[in-house]
Amino acid sequence: MTAMHIAKMIFQLKIAEGYSIKDRRRVLRSLRDRLKKRFNVSLVVEEDPKIINLLTLHLVQINRDMRALDSSYENCLGMILEFEETVLVHHEFDILQ
Repeated sequence: MTAMHIAKMIFQLKIAEGYSIKDRRRVLRSLRDRLKKRFNVSLVVEEDPKIINLLTLHLVQINRDMRALDSSYENCLGMILEFEETVLVHHEFDILQ
C-alpha cells in the first residue's frame, strides 16, 4: 500500500487596493473560490484584524503521488501570481510524509 503525502502550502498576500474589510472579504472570496474549485485543496485564512490589506492562506492537499502535489503547488502559485488584486509577499511549501 502506498503512503499518503500531505502538502502544506502557505501564501502571504497583500491586497493591492484593500482599504476596508469589505474589500478584503471580496478579494478573499474570489481567490478562495478559484483555488478550491480548480485544485481540490482545503483552505484556511489567517487574518490580522489590525492589518486590513494583509492575509495569509494556508492550503492543504493529500495525494499518494508527490509529483502531483508539487505540480499542484506550482499551479496554485501561478494562479496567485496572476491574480491581479493581490501581491505575493511570502510563500512556503512542504510535503509531510
